Amino acid sequence: MQKINFSIKQIECFYKVAMTKSLKMASNQLFISPPAVWKHIKNLELQCGEDLFIKTGIKLELSDFGRLLLLEAKKFLTETHSLNNCISSLSKKSFEPIRIAFLNSFQNIIFNLIQPFIENNPSIPFELSNERWADCNNILEEKNFDFVITADPPSIKSEYKYKYLGTVDYGLFCSSKHILKDELINNIANLENETFVTTRSTSLPQKNKIS
Repeated sequence: MQKINFSIKQIECFYKVAMTKSLKMASNQLFISPPAVWKHIKNLELQCGEDLFIKTGIKLELSDFGRLLLLEAKKFLTETHSLNNCISSLSKKSFEPIRIAFLNSFQNIIFNLIQPFIENNPSIPFELSNERWADCNNILEEKNFDFVITADPPSIKSEYKYKYLGTVDYGLFCSSKHILKDELINNIANLENETFVTTRSTSLPQKNKIS
């Protein structure tokens, strides 16, 4: 079977001329010039290998092939109109924003985590909120967010669905002025007499000894 590469505009021009029996009326309804309408019809005839109209003076009459095509063209344009309405409705659909709360310490990585989703779903908005670790349980209980990215507090494991996004080993850091700044620490015993500062976002820094 021969494949016919017709366009929607060609079918529209054919249908309008067939229904109005007037090139001028069809062009007015399609908002294009009469020569442009006729060109679309002639191109469709070339694709079909058949005449669609028979000219009798200034009148246009459908050929036998044209009458058969008219029935199918009407079905085709009805389905096309329905599809256009469906696409238009979907494109105008508004989505509720996805609300995400995350800890202060995750603010540098949160965008890397959600970037793939944003690229694949550009029409879905996000609401991001930077929160304290101490408020994590309250945030979950109030259910104001769809997702909470936190540092795995044990108290929430049994109550909520959760998924590990990754694990991070503890790191030991010292300032550039510290005596150990250039030392390679291979043994915890080397640190027994050194004083470090540990902090939490919910409290002031406190000096502790590692033992």
